[in-house]
Amino acid sequence: MIPNGQYRIVSLAKGRPPTGVSPIRSASQSIRLNQPIQSWTVKQVGNHVYRLSISGYPFTGVLDNTVTASVHAEQDMKFHVTHRGAQGGYTIELANDHNKGWTIASQSSTDSEVQIKPITESHSVPPWVVPTQLFRFEPVHDS
Repeated sequence: MIPNGQYRIVSLAKGRPPTGVSPIRSASQSIRLNQPIQSWTVKQVGNHVYRLSISGYPFTGVLDNTVTASVHAEQDMKFHVTHRGAQGGYTIELANDHNKGWTIASQSSTDSEVQIKPITESHSVPPWVVPTQLFRFEPVHDS
């Protein structure tokens, strides 16, 4: 379980880039890697189910299979966060479909979008997930 609070959500893909948004304000924008605004508010709303918001965008949702930050309530989605202890990270899945989750679109792009794709698990015990679908929640401490 992740306690409510402020976090950086960091990909476990190559280079361990953080997720975030650009400081350019619009009604909504795609979540991307290595953006300057990286502090997420994480609030538990159920058993391993969370609402995620970032920097003035009260809602996080999915538009055209891309994770977006938005000011529009219709983008208010819940996410199921599954601890993958053997890999030291978490998958962030759709609360209404645990087979799909946050995925780094491209490891070769430094500002790649975070997309929603089927979770790729191995058939081993415990199952392993590809690094582009693993994330770490790092607490943000006020300075």
